[in-house]
Amino acid sequence: MIRKAGIMNECGKSGEALEQIIEDMGTPKEIAEEFNQNLPKEERKAYTKTIVFRWIAIVIFVLLLLIAYVWWAIPKYSEFGSSGKFSQPVVEEKVKDVVDLLNQSDYVTLQEMSEDRMRVALTQETMEHAKAMVNDNWGSMQRIGTMYTAEFKQGGKLYAIAQVGVTYENVDVIYTISFDEDMKLAGVFMR
Repeated sequence: MIRKAGIMNECGKSGEALEQIIEDMGTPKEIAEEFNQNLPKEERKAYTKTIVFRWIAIVIFVLLLLIAYVWWAIPKYSEFGSSGKFSQPVVEEKVKDVVDLLNQSDYVTLQEMSEDRMRVALTQETMEHAKAMVNDNWGSMQRIGTMYTAEFKQGGKLYAIAQVGVTYENVDVIYTISFDEDMKLAGVFMR
């Protein structure tokens, strides 16, 4: 770099054109390579260490963000009633209502009692396909079994969840049904 700066100085004194001076200096890459070669070894090592430590810090920061997001996103279950937000009889009655509406294929009413995200997914086509995945012909409902309830928090939101076995003429179905704090339907799973 020092040599090329000297060339620029000398050429400037001799009246050479700026374009010619720039061309004589070489490409920016060549100038950078010469500059780096003239740096003391200790400075190059220090620079390399700084770059490595910065990348390590960035990777660690991204990993911590990812871990925090995963922890925030996974459901954390707790005993039913521990939050004081849900009533056992109310949840059990709502679960029975959902099962009855599914038996009647009344998806419009189910959509009306659902949270926004669930409302979009709760279509006749989706639900009929889900039912067919369990069994093509369920027959009429015979009885509802024991209901198990819990609470869970996911993504900063609290939900009540219930699991119940329902016996039909041709199949036994286990429903997992969840509600948000406003008792809006938040999830329906069947197997």
